[in-house]
Amino acid sequence: MPDLPPPVTAGLYPYLTVRGGAAAVAFYEKVFGARELFRNYGEDGVRIMHSRLEVNGALVMLSDDFADAPGPAPAAVMLHL
Repeated sequence: MPDLPPPVTAGLYPYLTVRGGAAAVAFYEKVFGARELFRNYGEDGVRIMHSRLEVNGALVMLSDDFADAPGPAPAAVMLHL
């Protein structure tokens, strides 16, 4: 997997904040045939800071919930423009 994320074209992408990001990615790969294009980890080396998935030709972005950081909690909606 590359060290830097691949470029993103202009558009609107869903960004999921979840608990158990690695398990979520594995689930999306198994159930939806997702392909993970990029992943990097938080400072703890365990939680996903950012994952970029391709699902049926569309991009979906995902990160673990970082309760110790400001921002939306899981189940929140965030738009990446």
